[in-house]
This record gives sequence, structure tokens and C-alpha cells, in this order.
Amino acid sequence: MAGSVLSKMFGSLFGAKKEVVGASVGSTDVSATMKPQEPQSGPSAASVSYGDHEMDARSVSLSKTLEEKAPHLVSLAKTIDVSLKKNNLQTLTAKVAFVLDASGSMQGEFKKGNVQAVLDRIAVLATQFDDDGNLDLWGFASNFKKYEDVTLDNLKGYVERIQKGASGWNILPGLGASNNEPPVMMDIIKTFKNSEEPVIVYFITDGGIDKNNQIKKAIAESAHYPIYWKFVGLGGNNYGALEDLDDFTDRVIDNTDFFPIDDFKKVSDEVLYQKLLSCIDDWRKEAKQKGIMS
Repeated sequence: MAGSVLSKMFGSLFGAKKEVVGASVGSTDVSATMKPQEPQSGPSAASVSYGDHEMDARSVSLSKTLEEKAPHLVSLAKTIDVSLKKNNLQTLTAKVAFVLDASGSMQGEFKKGNVQAVLDRIAVLATQFDDDGNLDLWGFASNFKKYEDVTLDNLKGYVERIQKGASGWNILPGLGASNNEPPVMMDIIKTFKNSEEPVIVYFITDGGIDKNNQIKKAIAESAHYPIYWKFVGLGGNNYGALEDLDDFTDRVIDNTDFFPIDDFKKVSDEVLYQKLLSCIDDWRKEAKQKGIMS
């Protein structure tokens, strides 16, 4: 009698298990989900989503590229990835330019290695944003010059190499020692005005700015094109018009941001990249709405 009851109980239990394995959930046969899946192709294959977490192929590629070409900077890959996501820029494709103040008062920042350190961090961004990974670079003081594009292949020691032959207050040969921002700004506008991609210009200066009206005129002109200026004050003061950009409304769109760094060595990469990437997405959205770029 007891054996008969147990037999029925186990028979019922295993029968129920068979029904569950073969059951359907909604209109999907659960057993069908056990079949091998075809590999993904097309744009969606670039990233794989697991709930709220996305493994972006571009961030993986950046890390591998840095491991191969600039291992001393590989730790920046994760920091950049986090900052890009915070600022909604993880899929941005853009050209990147670097403008370097080489006026005499920048001597200290060059000697301390801060200029090369900032260049390192911008160059890694260019590798992320630009398809060819090149960073356009200008230097300026009394005059200006466009130098060889920066890549991860020539990044190490780049600043020291372009300084060769300089003497006295002339940090970069042939450029003089005073501040003259408008000519280099106009050359950048001429270079990028017809760009099909957004252009992010990182403009490094220690201040001493006095050509405020001309600078504002250049900014206003560039606002008609897909050019965004990120001005970075490096260990200086008297930033002139750059400190009043929030009040500068005589342009079709706000295409600038400015932030000062008193002591570069005391700024973490997390804080730096947040500042370098903030506001760009807002500008990009408004520029598309106004037809400045597609």
C-alpha cells in the first residue's frame, strides 16, 4: 500500500518536471532557446548588452591600442570610458585639435612636464573620437604654427621635440613670446569650417589675454560651423574674455566652455576628463537642431 502511494507520488513529480521542460513561455518554446544562435552581424555586433551593462567595442579597442602603443597611458582607458558614458559621448565620432600657448609665461608649465601630460590625455581622447586617431596641433605666441599631427606613435617626447632650437623666452622656435590668440583661432576656423564631423578644439593657455574683442569675434564666427572650443586655463591668471563666456550671447549658439587648473599635478584624471567632456553633448544637440551640422 505504502509502496503504491510512493510510486504514484514520484510518478506525478517526474511527470510534472517533463511538462515544465517542454512548456512554452508566452509564444516562445523554451526548448527552442537551447539551439545554437547564429552570430550577430552589422552595427549591433559592435556591442553586447547584459541588462544595464554594455560592453562597447570602442572602449575595448582603445584599451588594446594603448597597451600596444602607449602602455604608460593604458590606465586612462577605463577613466575615459566612464566619463564618456556620463556625458553621453560614448558613440561620438569627431575631429580633435589641440592649441598650445607657447608665450614666455608658459615656461614653467613646459619645464614641469605639465604641457606634455595634458597633451597625452587629449591625444588619447583623439584616438577614441577620431577614425584615424590623429590630433591636429597648433602652437602660438606672437605668431602661430601648425605642427605635425600627434598620434600614439609619436606622442612620447613630442613637446620636447618641437622645442628644439628654442632659446630665451621663445619656447617654440620662431613663434615669439607674447600672446596673440586671434590669428591661430582664425586659422583653425579656416581649417575646419567645412568639416562633416564635429570638431572639438582644446585650447590650452595660462592667460595674459587682452585681445578680448577679436577673440569674441572669432568665437562668434566659428559658431556657424561645427566647431566647439574647450578653453583650459593652465596655472595662470587674467583669462580675460574666457572668464565671461557664459555672458557672451552675441552668437548663434553657445560653442565654448572654459575651466582653469591652478595646479595640474593635483587634478585627478577622473576630474580632468569630466571637465574636458562636459557641455559637448548639449552643444552637439543644439547644433543639430539649428542645422549647423547633421
